[in-house]
Amino acid sequence: MLKNTLKRFVFIVFMFFIFMSSLCMAADSTDTLTPDTIIDKVVSLSDAKQSYALYLPPGYSKNKKYPILLAFDAGARGKLPVELFEEAARKYGYIVMGSHNSKNGPWQPIMEAIKALWDDAHNRFSIDMDRVYLAGFSGGARVCSSIAATKQKSVKGVILGGAAFSETVKDDQVEHTFFIGTIGSDDFNYREIQALEKRLKPKKNSVALMYYDGYHSWPSKEDCTRAIEWFEVRAMAEKLKANDKQFIEYVFNKEKKIAEKYKFEGNSLWSVYTYEQMFEIFKDLMPMYEIMATVREIKDSSEYHKLFSKDEKMLERENRIIKMTGGIYGAILHNPVNKLSYTKLVGGIEMNVLKKDATKEDDFIVSRSAIRTLVRLQQDLDWCGQQLLDKKEYEKASLIFRLSSETLEYASPWAKLQTHYSLACTYAAMDDQEKSFEELESLKDIGFFNPVNLQNEFFNKMRDSEQFKTLEQKITETYKAYKAGQQ
Repeated sequence: MLKNTLKRFVFIVFMFFIFMSSLCMAADSTDTLTPDTIIDKVVSLSDAKQSYALYLPPGYSKNKKYPILLAFDAGARGKLPVELFEEAARKYGYIVMGSHNSKNGPWQPIMEAIKALWDDAHNRFSIDMDRVYLAGFSGGARVCSSIAATKQKSVKGVILGGAAFSETVKDDQVEHTFFIGTIGSDDFNYREIQALEKRLKPKKNSVALMYYDGYHSWPSKEDCTRAIEWFEVRAMAEKLKANDKQFIEYVFNKEKKIAEKYKFEGNSLWSVYTYEQMFEIFKDLMPMYEIMATVREIKDSSEYHKLFSKDEKMLERENRIIKMTGGIYGAILHNPVNKLSYTKLVGGIEMNVLKKDATKEDDFIVSRSAIRTLVRLQQDLDWCGQQLLDKKEYEKASLIFRLSSETLEYASPWAKLQTHYSLACTYAAMDDQEKSFEELESLKDIGFFNPVNLQNEFFNKMRDSEQFKTLEQKITETYKAYKAGQQ
């Protein structure tokens, strides 16, 4: 009797655990994920520390296979790329996943984020294994290039936004992948992405570049849709999707109009670039004789030769000035402060010339080159300043950060925050509280400046003052309002 009772008890406990496991599986099932809406946070099945934003297309069903886009942002803003690709995903039936964990920094956490996203994509959702795509911005673009290199034939296409390959990626590792590089006119990595095309095309790797007027950022929703349409066209060319002649002509004419628009606006360089990308997108699908003739005609024009020559000169200047940044860092590092002239440092990187050229709105080539160079200088100078700050070379660090502050008119809000904050820390370390407060004051209305940064030990001597307490309260209130608006 006791033995039978014990058996029944064990059986009941066993069935209970089976039942609970099935409930957990049901909770993890895609049945609980609503299609055609962005789900802010989905916890990974393989790693509970990892999560992602998700979009499933309308009518999502396990009985159908879907193309999928895995997105990686440089700052772990997983929802942002999902929002940007939502419209295209709805229109063309894509699943989109954006990692909340992958961000610039050490590779181990990035690899963990990659694995979690990849595993969920392949084990949790009904995907077309021949149509796995990636999209990344800045450091996230480099992450995507690394995934494409390691997964090789498992990745069909990659959108590289604001950056090109990780330095470890070799060209022959990605010869089966179609790359789309998106380039903002004011992006400090503009030339890097351009160079990717020159690097890959002679080796017959497939790459197409998308130009737009903008800075270092994800492309707009419209350009994200264009990129997905390019993937769709290439899928038809490679017989991964049924050929739709009407759709191909629609995308072809859309790209043609963009090229014509650039030419009409006097930007024959970008017009030629856009026409030339059409060869990569529509090869094997459309006759290209008309496009080839148009490109030849534009390249034979005096307007094009003038712009091309000017762009080459600007490229030479950009490279020369960026190299000078290293020279300036070396000069500051190896010379006593009283031997350094701030005026000569400014002249050494042609700061005043760049700032003047940046205002030449009627000269697209010159103004955009100057802006890109100023933005790149800010990045490089801030890095140099941080090295000196870490070495406790405070006066020298202040020189570098002052140089960086000269570039800020065209910098991103994040870059402006970093330079002002670094200057505040440096001046505080130099016991120049007045200047430190001036820099902190410039941060009080920046919503995303986290007040926890005020706990830095550099501000210990200032912390008990009424001015600091008032400033800290204002920054805290602004940050809370910013975070509330993000919910």
